Amino acid sequence: MKSLLTTFTAIILFIGVVAAQDTNTHGHNVTISVPQVAIMDIEGPGGETSITLAATAPTEAGNGLDFSATNSSLWLNFTSVVSGGKSRKIQANVSGTLPGGVSLLVQAGAISSTGKGNRGKAVANAITLGTTDQDIVTDIKSGYTGNGVNNGYPLTYSLAMDENAYENLLHGSQTVTVTYTITAEN
Repeated sequence: MKSLLTTFTAIILFIGVVAAQDTNTHGHNVTISVPQVAIMDIEGPGGETSITLAATAPTEAGNGLDFSATNSSLWLNFTSVVSGGKSRKIQANVSGTLPGGVSLLVQAGAISSTGKGNRGKAVANAITLGTTDQDIVTDIKSGYTGNGVNNGYPLTYSLAMDENAYENLLHGSQTVTVTYTITAEN
């Protein structure tokens, strides 16, 4: 019996030693963390993002001012990483007082070839900026546009004049602020 007990103890110890030994393979966990990102900015030549749109005085008496000035020097850049099934959009609004009868419009053009991922799509037509946010780029998922001028979406600003409000025009300059926001779409 003592011999059987000694043999049984030896087998248990052998199994314990074999189970505790290293093997020719081993696995372990690696956690990969990807942050949500939603950042954007406006880029202009030399870092300048202020622009001027000026009406042109007529050269012939009896004609109105020409409000056809445009500016396409600014670019919309962004980086976005979303949660599964989500998307983002970029909206714009204006604060400040525009000259009487004058509207400020902006249109995002075709996105540049730089950047990667799903960088959304520009709304089809120019938007008339107001105090309420309006979509300018929609359906943004995970992607980036590249940084700086000539990357991302080119922005074209223009003016429109309500001829029925011409009497509200006053000489001088007025500065307004256009604000862009990247936000959840769904």
